[in-house]
Amino acid sequence: MSQKAREENTSESQAVDYSEEPQPIIKRDTTGVIDQVKKMLKEDEEEKDQVMQQLTCLQQQVWEAFEECEKKLRAITLTADTNNQLLSEYFQDMYHFLQNQTEVSLKSTENLEAKLTDLSLAVAKLLEEVTIKKPKRKHIPTFMERVKVFTAQLKEMETMKGLLEGCVSPLQIHEWRGLRHVMKPAPDPLQFDPDSANPYLNLSTDLRQVKLQLCAEERKDRTYCFEPGLYVLALPGFKSDAHYWEVDVGRKSNWIIGTVMRSVERKGERELSPKNGYFVLCKQQDGEYYGTGSSPLNLKTSPIRIGVCLDLIRGRLAFYDADTTHLIYELHCPLHEELFALFCPGVPTRVEDWCPMKLCS
Repeated sequence: MSQKAREENTSESQAVDYSEEPQPIIKRDTTGVIDQVKKMLKEDEEEKDQVMQQLTCLQQQVWEAFEECEKKLRAITLTADTNNQLLSEYFQDMYHFLQNQTEVSLKSTENLEAKLTDLSLAVAKLLEEVTIKKPKRKHIPTFMERVKVFTAQLKEMETMKGLLEGCVSPLQIHEWRGLRHVMKPAPDPLQFDPDSANPYLNLSTDLRQVKLQLCAEERKDRTYCFEPGLYVLALPGFKSDAHYWEVDVGRKSNWIIGTVMRSVERKGERELSPKNGYFVLCKQQDGEYYGTGSSPLNLKTSPIRIGVCLDLIRGRLAFYDADTTHLIYELHCPLHEELFALFCPGVPTRVEDWCPMKLCS
């Protein structure tokens, strides 16, 4: 091959063929991604709607709870205002009641003082007349005795207020706005004395109850116990001042309560009378009560609790129905020596008699 032919072949091989069409560019499919994004956005919208619904429901519950609390608060406020008004009215009524009672007491005292003043003036005038007239000698003793008696009566009237206060029952019932309230003195802290108890009497561990037992208690020392009387004393004893205690006798058919002197004979049978040192109230059977006398007392009811008031200042012992404050029996009880409270639970004749006699606190 010639040189010219080789050059033509080389030029043909190096020439570019522009007659062929260009290849298309490969595009990625984004349709699936768009659908997935739309799905996610839809799920987010649904979740958002659910959250908004929950928030709306919670907000409604909160408002309902708030309104309920507000209603209750209004009701409590209204009740508190009503109670405050009622308390104010009660205190005003109590104040007026006490004020009226005070005025009545002051008027009674003023009247008593006025009478004492008038009597003092009358006595002074009478003494002046006695001095001026100078009666005959034979009439002086009788007249002077009368003057002394009148003077003694005047002194007694000066202490009338204290005596009147002593005559007022220590148990009283006050009524206020339809309510009954029993006012009593504070009871003495008494306890039964085991050494004085009859061996057939059983005492509770707190020494506040006593009842009869079938078998006698074995004791080494029976020096201070009552025999054969079914009695027991209470401690401490009484030497002065005023004292009060209550006894629950229940429905017992018979019992004895009162006071005794320290020196009473504890052995053998004795008559329960003041001359022997016994100051008592006895129940022998239903509706039959006796004091120190032989005639029965007239009682319309059977007291369940007996209040005993011992006033050693005035030498007075009184028994009351502690529930109605009615006086049952009263007697003179002088203080010659130390006194002790006496109890006898009685002899059982029915089921109720086996119940204990109790000291009330």
